[in-house]
Amino acid sequence: MSKKGFTIVELLIVIVVIAILASISVVAYNGIQQRARDAQRKQVVADLAKALQLHVADQGNAVNVGGGGNDGTGWVNSGSPWIPTSLQNAGVISNASGLRDPRCLTNELSGCSGLIKFRCDSGTTFAIAARLETAGAMPLPSDLSSCANTNWWSGFSLNYYVKGSAV
Repeated sequence: MSKKGFTIVELLIVIVVIAILASISVVAYNGIQQRARDAQRKQVVADLAKALQLHVADQGNAVNVGGGGNDGTGWVNSGSPWIPTSLQNAGVISNASGLRDPRCLTNELSGCSGLIKFRCDSGTTFAIAARLETAGAMPLPSDLSSCANTNWWSGFSLNYYVKGSAV
């Protein structure tokens, strides 16, 4: 009489292989999500820089909203309304709610990466800065020394920016 089936050792080996493959998949999936959110952040920063330049061309002045505490949209903002709402109210953009940090979709305060507008060069230029999840720490760039200080830059762990003209 022959016995058919698998031994416990064979079953354990199969379970271990499946567990290893599952853990690799989870790690790869998390990295893909971070890169996707960073791509969205870069697009938001670029869109806001274009919208601010349009506002300057239309209105003759820049949106002047400063820094302060996180408002649940990803923007570090002490002004009211927040920058995208100011641009929407001025008729430059049609939907302010799309211009926010991708991790801050329901106005929560935790987990937001941070988007900041800086006035530079005595108000003649501006910079929109963000913290990307997949990039490491970056010292304050020399061309932003007239707009941001090292404490703000490193305090929010900013590592990406776009600069534009405010005149």
